Amino acid sequence: MRRVFAPYKWQRGCLVLFFVFVKAVLSWLISCIALFQFLHVLFTDLPNVRIMVAAQILNRFLYQVTSYLTYTNDEAPFPFNELERF
Repeated sequence: MRRVFAPYKWQRGCLVLFFVFVKAVLSWLISCIALFQFLHVLFTDLPNVRIMVAAQILNRFLYQVTSYLTYTNDEAPFPFNELERF
């Protein structure tokens, strides 16, 4: 019974709930970026470089969040730890 009430498990549970919300927002934001990038290419024939960089950062963060949520990584993502650089 002690294992159920271990503080680190409840802390992780709270972080999981927080990052489930963050993941939903990120997924929506990345979809908007993809649509904007498509429209930009449609009208200019070139992708927007700034948007590409922002999308890379968001994708990396989304990967970190997903890894934490699925217990493949025990290190909580940003803002609880450093954001990975590329």
